[in-house]
Amino acid sequence: MIKAIIFDVDGVLLDNTKVYIKAYKEIGRRLGLKIPSDSEIRKTFGLTWDEVLTNLFGNADEKLKNTYVEIIRGLEHEIKISEGLEYVLEELKIKKAITSSKSRQMLEKYLGAFTKFFEVIITREDTEKHKPNPEPLILTCKKLGIKTGEAIYVGDAVLDYQTAKNAGTGFIGFLSGAASKEDFESVNVKFITSLKELLKVI
Repeated sequence: MIKAIIFDVDGVLLDNTKVYIKAYKEIGRRLGLKIPSDSEIRKTFGLTWDEVLTNLFGNADEKLKNTYVEIIRGLEHEIKISEGLEYVLEELKIKKAITSSKSRQMLEKYLGAFTKFFEVIITREDTEKHKPNPEPLILTCKKLGIKTGEAIYVGDAVLDYQTAKNAGTGFIGFLSGAASKEDFESVNVKFITSLKELLKVI
């Protein structure tokens, strides 16, 4: 029996996939580095931001981090709450939680009052290990007072699926730009194209 639904943030609760693709490309332009492709960037979604920088540019030094922060600040107006989020959170009558590689400060900044819907919020500061390691999801379930098999994780990347598999939770993919339909089909997982579809499958 499913007792809780756990959400990723980027690309699920927040409509920001295009913003991050734009930001990482702009880092390459500004610093004269190889500009990563959309595909290369999408494959890093789910990792912490310093891990993404290292994967795309070979390191995450202060210059890269400062450039990233500056670019993201300039794009913040383009980060939106995902369509239908408030309605879906109000209609879901089971426990709700967040497990994200995002920092708590940034999560609260972008989600604002929406954080009130979640009984547990686990961010990058709460665990030593991060996705695809199962530690963040296991901690989330522990704080919810449930077994991992009693939860479903909703994520937009194959990395999120791998995390759910490692933790023993269920998984539903959200088709928002990180992973393609073919990506989710290749690992044989159910996916949705809008948050409102959750109400039909949970």
